[in-house]
Amino acid sequence: MPDEQPSDRGAWVVLGGVHLLNRTAPRRPDEPIVLVRVPPQEVCQPATTVIVRWNALGPCPVEALYPGGTRLGAARIDGGELFPDAIAGPALRGLVGTEAAPGLVPLCYLDESVRIRSVIIGGQ
Repeated sequence: MPDEQPSDRGAWVVLGGVHLLNRTAPRRPDEPIVLVRVPPQEVCQPATTVIVRWNALGPCPVEALYPGGTRLGAARIDGGELFPDAIAGPALRGLVGTEAAPGLVPLCYLDESVRIRSVIIGGQ
């Protein structure tokens, strides 16, 4: 919409097991996918790649879902606490469990148009 404000748009970073990214194994029935609601990250549109600076996100609604959409849990986690030191942080580990957390990585970025983009993990 022409008068749509950027703050009205939404986007998500989708997190999941690294094996889903490199296709070494299928998703297990007990394995969650995590949706992290973020402000739009595109510098220009259309974009094929976005850079997510975790420390700049602020508090983000996070929802973990099992296959089929059953909710595992939800939380509000500060962006800088999602992947400190490039691994799932304590709040994210607590949400998905200790078995799923070690392999958790950003899989893709979705905006409200549901265009899939690759994600480059940024630092501060």
